[in-house]
Amino acid sequence: ETKKKKKTAVVTDKNPDRLETHTTTGRVADVIARLGRHPPRHEDGTELCLIYHTKPQGCKKECGRKDSHRKLTDNEAQKLTDYLAGPPAAEAQG
Repeated sequence: ETKKKKKTAVVTDKNPDRLETHTTTGRVADVIARLGRHPPRHEDGTELCLIYHTKPQGCKKECGRKDSHRKLTDNEAQKLTDYLAGPPAAEAQG
């Protein structure tokens, strides 16, 4: 009997050209804690779901930030890139 490997679906309705740039490993809460500041928001003020936008498999359907589960505009994608690449808050203020 051969066991089938569980497939992890990759969400493709994101920004495929930037997925590699945005991909994070580990817990998103740890990323936020390390950076010491909240993630950027969408242009309409909606909270950005870091799990959806930084994990290839996306996020759960019941997410409290599911309104963020959409393709980022170029401006939003750049803000996310800058956020993830930025220094921790203490260094940013120094």
